[in-house]
Amino acid sequence: MNDQVELRQFIRAKVIAELRSVNRAAEKLHITQPALTTDMKKFQHALRVRLFLVLSGNRMRLTRAGRALPILVQVIEETIDHCIEALVALQNDDISVLRFGCGSFVDLDLFQAACGIYQEAVPDSTIMPMEADASSVVTKVATGELDAAIVTKPVNYPHLCVEEIRRDRMVICLRANDPLAAKSRIADADLQNKQLILYHPEQHPNAYARQMELLQDAGIRMRLNSRASSPHNMQALVRSGFGLALVREGAVRDQELTTRPIAGLDWTVDTALVYDEHRHPKTIPLFLGLLQSRFGVEPRQKQILDQIQAATPSRGFPPDSQRTKGEAPIQLFLFAGMENPGHRRARQTAA
Repeated sequence: MNDQVELRQFIRAKVIAELRSVNRAAEKLHITQPALTTDMKKFQHALRVRLFLVLSGNRMRLTRAGRALPILVQVIEETIDHCIEALVALQNDDISVLRFGCGSFVDLDLFQAACGIYQEAVPDSTIMPMEADASSVVTKVATGELDAAIVTKPVNYPHLCVEEIRRDRMVICLRANDPLAAKSRIADADLQNKQLILYHPEQHPNAYARQMELLQDAGIRMRLNSRASSPHNMQALVRSGFGLALVREGAVRDQELTTRPIAGLDWTVDTALVYDEHRHPKTIPLFLGLLQSRFGVEPRQKQILDQIQAATPSRGFPPDSQRTKGEAPIQLFLFAGMENPGHRRARQTAA
């Protein structure tokens, strides 16, 4: 974080953005208006971002960054709250053991890495892992027998938090000497009337049903449908010549096997952290953020970006009655080198 920026400045800027007024924000923050104005100039200078445009009559217009600011500050505040909750719980010795489940179709390397991340974030913690089929693991989270679990989606438990932490492309696993292995991609026509190996419905009924839906939507007809209880068993069936399998990209390391993407189909295997919405260790929200950051899939950030996109249209500002009368905003440049973007656009158009 920029060492010239402080948390209080984000909070003050958020209040200004919400109230659309420096004066009203100063009153709410119990600070003088000149002091708040000076602080915001320093804040924007440090960020090299313009948040506010001052119009004639001391009216204010927010830039796209300014309109996005309240959502982003909310994320900062939530993250700090999660950190405080975890620190207090650790101080009070409220957290000693994490009962942590792993679904049978989860990448074990990912689960082991997650355990390492938790123990790094929560010193002297003990993890009690339990590996089982996804249905059993999720049920134990729902009943409180487990604190959290990593499973493959979909998960249909309304009162559970299901937070995606990784998304992998789904590919076809086949023998390396299969004639289809000569292709760089497998067409859906190549899969017609083939014997396919899928998740066992008893191990993960939701995932099995989803795979069947995907195949049906793609118009792929199966000659036979074999079922496996784990990725290892899936690959063993492929190696023994019992068909082709739908697997997570990167899961196959057997030299007798290979994988190929499916042309034109964007299917994924989505892995999520599952925990009870109302009953979970105070470290879990912080743990979730670390997992999402480490494994590259950040649905919370995507949600934030979607909210920002909805709040800040990409094409200029909405019409303003004063601007339609020819009254242009008076832009306050807070540091050297920042020019009026409107003037820049005008020059580009003229060129």
